[in-house]
Amino acid sequence: MAFNKLKLVSGIVLAVALTACANKEQTVTYIAGNEQTLYAKAVSDLQQNKNTSAEQVLTQLSLQYPFGQYRTQVSVLQAYNDFVRKNYDMSAAQIDKYFQAYPNKANAPYGDYMLLIHALSSFQANRGFFQNLFNMNPADNDTSDIQAGLTDLRTLLDYYPNSAYHAFAQELFNYYADVVAESNYKIAAFYLKYNNPLAAYKRANVVLINFADSYYAKPALEVLYQASTELGLNYQAEYEAIKARLENITPRPLVKKAPTLPSYAPEFLQANQ
Repeated sequence: MAFNKLKLVSGIVLAVALTACANKEQTVTYIAGNEQTLYAKAVSDLQQNKNTSAEQVLTQLSLQYPFGQYRTQVSVLQAYNDFVRKNYDMSAAQIDKYFQAYPNKANAPYGDYMLLIHALSSFQANRGFFQNLFNMNPADNDTSDIQAGLTDLRTLLDYYPNSAYHAFAQELFNYYADVVAESNYKIAAFYLKYNNPLAAYKRANVVLINFADSYYAKPALEVLYQASTELGLNYQAEYEAIKARLENITPRPLVKKAPTLPSYAPEFLQANQ
């Protein structure tokens, strides 16, 4: 009898917790089953693109079995599910929470995948409704989210040289690095045109310091030289030295479209299909 009462109380507590975590306009239904059964259902739902149902099951799993045998996979699948549902902020928050347990990201299970999805969430956060609708150039937006995503990709490339996502991460890094370089070059040219040579100098310098292998490095150098002239600086020697260095750097091919993957599901989810 005492055991039955304990099960009843546990069920009530779980139901209350699920309700509290749910959106006010969404009802989360308690699903019967043990950890293995619930996890299998979550995987099946995701493979069938039943993302709303999967979210309910994954939420219940994370609450009912916070230290269960599938806790790591559940966190990964929650991040993935939020990403494919375009809840980019929620996906990023889930990944931030995940990495709290692994301060050294190199030791995190599925760390390369989580870094990739975190970066992609940052890149998507940079694009608003009209940017997506009219396919506007991301370089014309604020690029702070993109720079955060580049940091994630650099961590992935440095910590996971043998990752299955390494080549894709490098392509993605190259594309968005050029986006940031283009943005800074355009802003530098704008400042120069409207008589703010100091701001133009600083922005052009960002391109030369951080993106010397970018297509935009050479035009940024010309802006830098003109801005320094307007500031009354004797920049000729530095200009010639930087120009010579750039001649020895092979610029990366300019990519006009962001690379994509056939699927953004984690490998263990695809393997079960």
